[in-house]
Amino acid sequence: LYGLRYRMTYSITLDNHLIVFVSYSQKYLYQFCAELQSEIFILTDWFTDDLFQVDGAHRVVAPVNRILVDTERFSDDSQEAMAALGMGCLYSHGPSGQRLRHDLSAQEREELLTRYYAAHNNALVTAVNACLDKNDRCLLVDCHSFPDTPMPHEQDLELRPDFCLGTTKRNTPADLQGFIQEGLKSFGYTVAINHPYQGCLLPSVFDGDARVTAIMIEVNRKLYMDQAAYQDEVPEKGNNFSVVVNHLTDLIGEVAERP
Repeated sequence: LYGLRYRMTYSITLDNHLIVFVSYSQKYLYQFCAELQSEIFILTDWFTDDLFQVDGAHRVVAPVNRILVDTERFSDDSQEAMAALGMGCLYSHGPSGQRLRHDLSAQEREELLTRYYAAHNNALVTAVNACLDKNDRCLLVDCHSFPDTPMPHEQDLELRPDFCLGTTKRNTPADLQGFIQEGLKSFGYTVAINHPYQGCLLPSVFDGDARVTAIMIEVNRKLYMDQAAYQDEVPEKGNNFSVVVNHLTDLIGEVAERP
């Protein structure tokens, strides 16, 4: 998992004040690391780069799978609770406890953080600043999916909802949360707030900036794919995929049009 190289390319297109941020969708490692397929299958937010398609939104999509570099974890393991399980920003182990790679040297760690972690998060900061320069406001949607059954390392025993909305303390207005929550419910979905996952990725430089609002939208994978079909081949989108896409597109589009 160290010798892989990906080309990092980002361009900024701002047709409105909406930024869609996708960190865990990349699946390319799945076909090249047969011995790690079960771990990659669980950890990948399958098809979220296709689920969240909103006209006019600027997209920041991570170019690598999270088992190579998790761009949403703290880069300092002393600040990252998941590092104790070997799942900080540079995983040594997967959710099942399987060893993923050798212990990285300081040089290897720094190279991965610079090449992928810093580049990806800097791209988000640059996009938000460009959005503020043009619109004087920015709505950041942190896009994820989750398995209907808890991962092996998780202690979540409650029934999982169709959607989870993650919020921040100072950048997620109650009316934004309420609008999205009620919109999803109007489509017949169940919705939980900060369960089974909580929070929302927001660059610290914008924490408390009234011009920047942020929310995480997590989709239960049972809604759009067969969660069991990962043996020997890449999973496929389910029959309901286009329905979920249309619901998300309509709802997020309405959110972007709000004053």
